[in-house]
Amino acid sequence: MIAQSMAGTILYRSLDSQSKQQVMRFISKLSSGHLKSKLITKCTDVLVNPQWGEWSLTTRELKEIVQLHNGLNRWSSLLGANPGAYGVGGSAWSIIKQGASTGNVVVLIVSIALIGIHEFSYKETKKYASELERRK
Repeated sequence: MIAQSMAGTILYRSLDSQSKQQVMRFISKLSSGHLKSKLITKCTDVLVNPQWGEWSLTTRELKEIVQLHNGLNRWSSLLGANPGAYGVGGSAWSIIKQGASTGNVVVLIVSIALIGIHEFSYKETKKYASELERRK
């Protein structure tokens, strides 16, 4: 029963509705409350957002995600490392030199957001590339 529940959890996202119900029945028959709740959470998390469980994505989906993030990282490198870093430096210097104004504060905020987006994309690329590597 445990093996069926775990296998069903791994495949849950790609199953038809009848098979999903069967997996939930297997899980509900487990005696361990902790394991039962963990498996139910794993099943439902990937329904809400498949990328919460990179393990549940198909290899094709993983490759598409890595390709998207590689594209974002490529544009960032073409613009010169991380454009947000230049913006933070420039706007911080402007605030120090001339005082805070709406313009240089907005540039600072946008630049910090760009750094965050770049870092997020970099970490996502590593996470999904690691999952692809693990599958080899």
